[in-house]
Amino acid sequence: MIIDRKKLKDFLLLLLEGNISHSELTELVHLSRAIIQSYLGYIRNSITYLCLQQGLTITDLAYDCIAEAFAKDEKNKFHQLENFAQSLDNDLESTPEPEIFLAFKSFLTRLADAQLARLFAQADPGGAKIHRNIRDCLKQSALFKLEKDFRGLVLKPKDDTGEHLEEFPHEALEHELLNNLNHECSTPELLATLHRTLTEQTKYRRSVPLVDVVQLFRKTYLVLS
Repeated sequence: MIIDRKKLKDFLLLLLEGNISHSELTELVHLSRAIIQSYLGYIRNSITYLCLQQGLTITDLAYDCIAEAFAKDEKNKFHQLENFAQSLDNDLESTPEPEIFLAFKSFLTRLADAQLARLFAQADPGGAKIHRNIRDCLKQSALFKLEKDFRGLVLKPKDDTGEHLEEFPHEALEHELLNNLNHECSTPELLATLHRTLTEQTKYRRSVPLVDVVQLFRKTYLVLS
């Protein structure tokens, strides 16, 4: 779905002025859902797992991820969207449409990431523990850095990322990780093995979304246990 950036700006202005109609609000919600559904597509492997666990479609999940943005407070105000508008460098009306789109996408993505973290913790407590362990190890890692790009939080080797290459297929990366592992299941060893697997090949991109790494490690624990 191509996002109409002029409509997005117009609807946000109407909403914050309190003049938005029900049909316009519905269309703004649909635009927001489309933005997040596109984002979820970049982490499809883990999202597919989550959808199966929760009994949701990816569209259902996208709506779930943006629900907080359209929640009203006790004063019947869209406080999250008001906070978004106030966070812009200039007022909403004078901000160019492309800048509003990028800022709004970033705003929705932050809410989506928080909701996904909650859903993953509910659906997979073991995966939530793996996620925490990885984050803790990365604080002092000499191998990886944790950054955010269009796929969300991503593990990137500190020495070489190869971002111009195509994505490493999930199944192929899982196969290579298991082949390179020396039967040590600690998180530091898994991260070291993942680093070797990514950097010793030149065909695929050497960065991986954090949510995908969690699922890779979870599968590895199951195979080696």
